[in-house]
Amino acid sequence: MKIAYLINQYPLISHTFIRREIQALEAIGTEVVRVSIRPGDVLDAADQPESQKTRTLLSVGALGLLLGTLAALVAKPLGFCRVLGAALRCGFKSHRGVLRHLVYLAE
Repeated sequence: MKIAYLINQYPLISHTFIRREIQALEAIGTEVVRVSIRPGDVLDAADQPESQKTRTLLSVGALGLLLGTLAALVAKPLGFCRVLGAALRCGFKSHRGVLRHLVYLAE
């Protein structure tokens, strides 16, 4: 089995429970993919290996996000259009606006 953890910032000192949960899952043979929107502040030595195993989305920069978005469009055009429609609908209803939701889509 393969599962993913998507967290806004990881690892953080307050995420000890998440680190322990991931380690327990891996101990029973589950593959765990760690994805963080932003990098965490690694203060604890136990978090250093977690930091190295975590894929940080915003570390690719604006060009990387754009290329990843285009790759998703090419790979799954119908699915991408559905998600784009959802982002636009949410954006038009939100006080934060469409642009922010398009950025969320790229992330």
